[in-house]
Amino acid sequence: MAILLLFPILIPIIFSLIIRFINVKGKTKEILNMCVITLTSLLVIILVLLNISDSLYILHFNDKLKLFLKLDGIGTIFALMVAILWPFAYLYATGYMHGKDSKKNYAMFYVMTFGVVLGIAFSGNLLTLYFFYELLTLVTLPLIMFDNTREAKRAGRFYLYISMFGSTLALIGIIILLHVFQTGDFINVFKVDTSQIYEHNTTYAYVAYLLMFFGFGVKAAIFPFHSWLPKAGVAPTPTTALLHAVAVVKAGAFAIIRMIYSVIGIDVLKNSSVQIISVMFVSFTILFGSMMALKQLHLKRRFAYSTVSNISYILLGATMMSKMGLYAAILHLLFHSFAKIAIFFVAGELLEEVDVVYVDQIDGLAKKMKKTFICYTLAGLSLIGIPLFAGFISKFALINSAVTLNTWYGIVGIVCLLISALLTAIYVFDIIFRAIFKKPTQYNQANFDKSKDGNYKYMIPIFTFSILSLLLGIFANPLFDVIKQMLWEGII
Repeated sequence: MAILLLFPILIPIIFSLIIRFINVKGKTKEILNMCVITLTSLLVIILVLLNISDSLYILHFNDKLKLFLKLDGIGTIFALMVAILWPFAYLYATGYMHGKDSKKNYAMFYVMTFGVVLGIAFSGNLLTLYFFYELLTLVTLPLIMFDNTREAKRAGRFYLYISMFGSTLALIGIIILLHVFQTGDFINVFKVDTSQIYEHNTTYAYVAYLLMFFGFGVKAAIFPFHSWLPKAGVAPTPTTALLHAVAVVKAGAFAIIRMIYSVIGIDVLKNSSVQIISVMFVSFTILFGSMMALKQLHLKRRFAYSTVSNISYILLGATMMSKMGLYAAILHLLFHSFAKIAIFFVAGELLEEVDVVYVDQIDGLAKKMKKTFICYTLAGLSLIGIPLFAGFISKFALINSAVTLNTWYGIVGIVCLLISALLTAIYVFDIIFRAIFKKPTQYNQANFDKSKDGNYKYMIPIFTFSILSLLLGIFANPLFDVIKQMLWEGII
C-alpha cells in the first residue's frame, strides 16, 4: 500500500509535462490540468483515510543516506491543507492568466509545484524533505520570473541566490545530525525521548538546530532574510498567493516544525540558549513585518510584509517547544493560509480587472464591488484575529503557549504578537474604510469607473476561503479534536 504515496507526487509532475506539449487548445489544457489537480487532491484525501503507516523507500544508500516517504500526523495536516487550497488556486489562475503569453509554461510549473509540495509533506526524513525543498526552489523560480521584465528577472535571481544560501545552511545542519548522531528520520518526539540521543553532544545538536532554523527560515522569511518575499511580488498574483499562503513560506515553516518536533525534540531544546535566540528572532520579525506592512502604499507589498509577520507567528508557536506550541503553530499554519490566500486573490482581482496598484486607488470601490469587499472584510477580520474568526483562535492558542512557557522571552513574544495584531488591524481596516466610506477622487476615478466584481473564476476561490475563515472560527471544536489526535498519535 505504501507505493500509493508516490502517486500524488508523480501525477502532477508527469502529467503537467504531458499536457504542456500535447496539441490541444488552451481551454482543453486548462480542463486537463484541473482534472490532474483534482485527482491528486482526492488521492491525498484517500491516503489519509487509508491510514497508511508503512514507509516507501525511493533510494537507500545506507542506514544514514536514504530517501523515503511516510505519512504521519504533521505531514498529513500539511498535505490536506495543500490539497484543499490548490484546486481553487488553479481555478483562480486560469481566470487571471487568460490571454497572457506563455501561459502554457506557467500552468505546467504551477501544477508541477503541487506535486513537489506534496513531496515535502510526505517526506519520511530530513534528507527527503531537503530533496523536495530544493526542487521547490527550481519549479517556483519560473513562476516568479514569468513576466520576463527586468524587475521580475532581478527578483527571480535574488530569490534563487538567497534560497541557495538558506539551503546550504540547512544542508550543513542535516550533515551534522547524520554524521554525529546517525539520525534524521522523523519520529513522534512526544512518544520517544530524544534527549538520550543528543545528551553527550548537545553543542553539535544546538549548532545543527541553528543552522537549520536559519537555513529553512530563509524561505519562511525570517528577518534578516525576508526581503526576497516583497521583491517576489512582481510575479503574477496566482504565484504570490502560492508563495504567501500555500507553498514556499509555509514549506519553510513546515521544515522548521519538522526539525523541532520530528527530529531533535523539545526535551533537548527547551530552556536552552538556542531556544532563546530563535524566539527573539521570530518575535522581532513579527513586529518588524507588521510595521513595514503599515507603511506600504503598494497593495501587494503591504500584504507581503504582512506574510513576513504572520509566518513568524507560526514559528513563535513552534519555538515554544511544547505540545501547546506545536498545536498553536499548526492552527495558524492552516488559518493564515485560508485568510491570506483570499486577501491576495482580492488584491489580484483589483490589479488585473481594475488596475489598482496602490492603496489610495481603492477609495469608494466597495460601492461597485460589494461581493469582493465583503469577502475581503471577512478574511481581513480573521487575519487581525477578531473573535468568531479562525485567526482569533490560532492567535489565542499562540498567546496561551507563550504564557505556559513562563519565561521572559515568552513574554517578549506575547508583547510583539499583541502589538502586531494592533498594527494588522490598522492596515487591514485602512483598506476597508477607504473602499466603503471614502468617495472616488479624480486620482482614482478611472479605477472606479471600470470597477465591478470579477467573474466566477475570481469569486469562487475568494468566497470559499473568506467564508471558511469565518466558519472555522465558529465551528472549530471538531477540527481541534482531529488535529490533536493527528499530532499526538500520528494519524487517525
